[in-house]
Amino acid sequence: MRHHGQVPIEATEVLISLNPKTGAEHTTQCAQRLAQLLEDCGLRVETLTDLDEVAQRANSRHRQGKLRALVGVGGDGTAAELANRTAEGVPMTMLSAGNKNLVARYLAMATTAEGICETIVAGRTVRLDAGKANGRLFLLMVSCGFDAEVVRRVHARRSGRVRDYTYLWPIFASMCRYRYPEMQIDFDDPPDDSAPAA
Repeated sequence: MRHHGQVPIEATEVLISLNPKTGAEHTTQCAQRLAQLLEDCGLRVETLTDLDEVAQRANSRHRQGKLRALVGVGGDGTAAELANRTAEGVPMTMLSAGNKNLVARYLAMATTAEGICETIVAGRTVRLDAGKANGRLFLLMVSCGFDAEVVRRVHARRSGRVRDYTYLWPIFASMCRYRYPEMQIDFDDPPDDSAPAA
């Protein structure tokens, strides 16, 4: 479900969270370009790489009514980390620098520094529902079983940018070693409010 809103006009601070694991010079340049564009529009910008520090400042600035946007520079993992470390309602967007950027693609987010700047300056927000599994929020999808084992192995071996071929060895290793344990999945089926009363 989506709810549209507007960031207060007095919120003029932007935090940029740059994921150092992306490791690409182009990514850093895009973040710097975005910071410059935002400053040219009169906003106060701070770029940080430590997720704990980013979350602490974002939550504090949001409580004070000063935060216009938290910008995650990275991919879906960065988006998930920021969502899990920040308070509900913190205005967040992404400058895509990951592998697939499924969250940004699904939400049709701008893909350039200029586009992200325009979005932030406009101050329009969309409030989204999120899921929770094992105490963590997820924004787009969750996996279990064999697929989750492959992802776990990819993450354990990761040292930089993940590419499609990065999955080959983890898939092969999982095919050889995964034991397919019995799983039980419980879910609540909420009543359909649109159904007519009997």
